Amino acid sequence: LPLRPRPDAAAAVAKDPRLLCAKVDKTLAPKVVGLIGIGLLRPDIARIVSLDPYRFRSRAIVSKLHYYLPLIGSVDNLLRMLKRESGLLSTNLDKVVKPNVVFLRECGLGACDI
Repeated sequence: LPLRPRPDAAAAVAKDPRLLCAKVDKTLAPKVVGLIGIGLLRPDIARIVSLDPYRFRSRAIVSKLHYYLPLIGSVDNLLRMLKRESGLLSTNLDKVVKPNVVFLRECGLGACDI
């Protein structure tokens, strides 16, 4: 039987054709392994790639999602948040996000409020 392209893969390539030029062993596979290591399943990873394929190629995607996942509370919440605001993956964690989270916590907000 011939392989049929998955809709999420087709959507990711349509948004970012440069995914086809990325080196599997140096760019794509290490990110997939890292994301599986923080508890994401392959379907979750596919959804993230289809939401923001440009950022999936970035070096910091694993560390950013590793930070966001416990903050946001669940993979489903993370995916909903990324769907609404994919800019989270391009925002500098150390200079912007982490100081903002600290400030919001100092204002009395908990993780579920943030």
